[in-house]
Amino acid sequence: MKINYYNFLAKANLMGSKKSKTVFMLMLLSVVSLTFILSFAFAVNGQLEIYKNDDWARRILIDPPFSNGENFAPLNQKILAEIEQIEYVQSVDMNKGMQYQFFNIIDIEEENAKMSVSEELIVEARSLYKTQKKEVVIGKTLDESPVFSCIIPHLFYPFKGKDAYMENVTYENGEDYLGKVITIEPIEEYYETLYYKEDGNGGYISDWLYLPALQYKLKVVGVYNASMTVCGGPDTIFVSNETGIEIQNMALHALKNQGFIDEFQALQNNPEAHSYTILVDHHDHIAEVQRELERLHVFYLPHTEYTLPESVQLLSAIFTGAGNFLTFAILVLAVVNLFLSVSGALADRRGEIGLLKAIGYKDRQVFFCFYLEHVKIALRAFVLGAFLSGAAVFCINWINGSGPFQNRIYVIRWEDFLPLCLLSFSIAVLVPLLCQLFMLPRLVKIQPRQAMGSF
Repeated sequence: MKINYYNFLAKANLMGSKKSKTVFMLMLLSVVSLTFILSFAFAVNGQLEIYKNDDWARRILIDPPFSNGENFAPLNQKILAEIEQIEYVQSVDMNKGMQYQFFNIIDIEEENAKMSVSEELIVEARSLYKTQKKEVVIGKTLDESPVFSCIIPHLFYPFKGKDAYMENVTYENGEDYLGKVITIEPIEEYYETLYYKEDGNGGYISDWLYLPALQYKLKVVGVYNASMTVCGGPDTIFVSNETGIEIQNMALHALKNQGFIDEFQALQNNPEAHSYTILVDHHDHIAEVQRELERLHVFYLPHTEYTLPESVQLLSAIFTGAGNFLTFAILVLAVVNLFLSVSGALADRRGEIGLLKAIGYKDRQVFFCFYLEHVKIALRAFVLGAFLSGAAVFCINWINGSGPFQNRIYVIRWEDFLPLCLLSFSIAVLVPLLCQLFMLPRLVKIQPRQAMGSF
């Protein structure tokens, strides 16, 4: 029998079906839940996983004891060796040299051509820790580049007298800066750094050291991917640990006070007069490492070096739980109603089935008529649901992708959306088939002579 005959019967049956609209709406909701809600949940959860794997989000800061009365252990070689042996600890890095500093961009050089900067451009320069690496999307990493190299974000927006995360800002393409040399200078008239000195009671206190403000030339060797879920925003550039030490040493020697320089360097060579960062292998193991630090009486900060806003983590939990529950509930309702629709059709249309058999239809042909009837409902729901979800994803991505920097973590990847569309299409085709197969024994039992009596 030609397919158009089956299609004609399916259309005729759908026109008289009272349950088809209910099944259509439930299938439509299930497609939207699968494609739109779950893809948004995947986007947020994916960003959360990126955050948990970021180096700064896995670093615990420990400080020297501020006094013996607080009963904290001194950060000597013995304690540091014990910390390194804690399970899940990957490294312990001494905080030495520049850690972060705000600089003005003085000028930008490219191929012997110097471009003066007419407006105030401020960047935050961060130094990597000794064992730390920062991946780049293009160019070279800092560990394969010489001293006084830097990497900048792919969306570059130095402070211009206003917040870098404001709306309606124009981001520069970081790749345009590759190979250029930028000259920077501390925003104040001095370079400031935090250091520790003895408090006279057997402990240490922190103090600020103000050094001369010098100019430094940094060559842009790479571009990293800036995101709210990793440390480093549109205004943040990174230098290597060696570069951070050199920047501070140059400012220190500019004092031209050899006595103070010798005293400061002697303090710098004392491992107990430093703070350290502990790199944990995974964000989920931070609490266990902190408990071990408490056992060793080591003073630590309760938060990691970089913390994602609680609103993002809360949104991830809400969409994961609500999205999974809503999708499951709607899908179950759609399947149940589809089963009821098929079952009701067999009960209400026994005479019609008997007539079809009486005029020569075989069981498999009757089966295919019913299957085509219900798969048309499901496919219509899929087409409309996929279109609505795709339109919603496009609008959300356009708004978030061109909006404030912090909103870009909510951009939905089409790589997530398209497989979910394929999954919803498979469900739209397979669920009616499974329903029909489940009801097949009842269909086979309908005999033409018995069914004709219902007319």
